[in-house]
Amino acid sequence: MSDPFNREDKEAELDFARKYDEMIPWEARLKRELPLLTHYLEGKYVLDLACSTGRHSFALEKHGCRCIGLDYSEGMIFIANEIKQKLGSRSRFYQVDVSIPSFKQELEEIPVELGFEGAIMLGNAIANLGSYDAALQVLTNVHEVSKENSVFILQTINRPITPMYLPLRRSNGLILQRIFIPKSPLVEGDHNVELNVNLIDPTENVYKEHNVSHLYMFTYDEFEELARKTGWKVIASYAGYNKEVYSKEEGKTIVWILTKSK
Repeated sequence: MSDPFNREDKEAELDFARKYDEMIPWEARLKRELPLLTHYLEGKYVLDLACSTGRHSFALEKHGCRCIGLDYSEGMIFIANEIKQKLGSRSRFYQVDVSIPSFKQELEEIPVELGFEGAIMLGNAIANLGSYDAALQVLTNVHEVSKENSVFILQTINRPITPMYLPLRRSNGLILQRIFIPKSPLVEGDHNVELNVNLIDPTENVYKEHNVSHLYMFTYDEFEELARKTGWKVIASYAGYNKEVYSKEEGKTIVWILTKSK
């Protein structure tokens, strides 16, 4: 795979990946998510899509899973492999664009054994693909490399139709502010929502960083249709990892349990 990053880019990616890993309250998050994940995935061969720093793979490994983690970010994969060495983990991590049509071929060339029994794509990561076509390709790709009766667990957020503020996060004295803003019809691009991320220093009351990401988010009905279109059967959908009843309201989290069946 060609290296698209120069040294400065790599250092910035690594810095971002480290800050990301430090910002996420992993212990609390995994405690909340693992009971549902292990219910469906314990002991299985699992594909961890948009794996970031590999924390879900490491946790699932403790429940007998054999995990392959993939992420587009070179920085995330570098940190995942650093943590892997510290933990003595057997999980494997690769920098791969999961939305490319040649996905199966790329996995075979790494090489990675195909025939996954489970897959995860959490944290609304599918929205970060930025377009409907990319999301369609990902679900198609995972279907192609999975065994019959495999389980695919995804987390989405119902597409907002009005600006929506996410809960604030705090780390190292800074505040992370995130805002979903529906895209204006006048703005070009395949995305339908813009995520504004601000890093605020509350002591000086100033913005330290400001970034905008282009997302493609789905309503409940839109994602259900996408899953069926790509050959997946929806066997459950919840409002969270405690199996709460889902809502179709804008901004609500949905945890999807899909299976590959004839």
